[in-house]
Amino acid sequence: MAVGLLVPGPAGAAALGLVGLMTGATLANVFVLEVITPALTIALLVAAAVVAWNRRDDVRAPLAGRRPRPVVG
Repeated sequence: MAVGLLVPGPAGAAALGLVGLMTGATLANVFVLEVITPALTIALLVAAAVVAWNRRDDVRAPLAGRRPRPVVG
């Protein structure tokens, strides 16, 4: 999934998958491993959430039957 963040097309879907993965990692750190400060997993969760939020139109476009916006740059 992390490699998908480097490719513009699937970056939104990869980030959305990482949000779910990092949510589970944070919960596992807190409740199973009893880590006092899960700062790293929370920071990675926030970073993936920001990418997913910024690419939300690219994730929704195939579901709505329309083409995603073109990648500029």
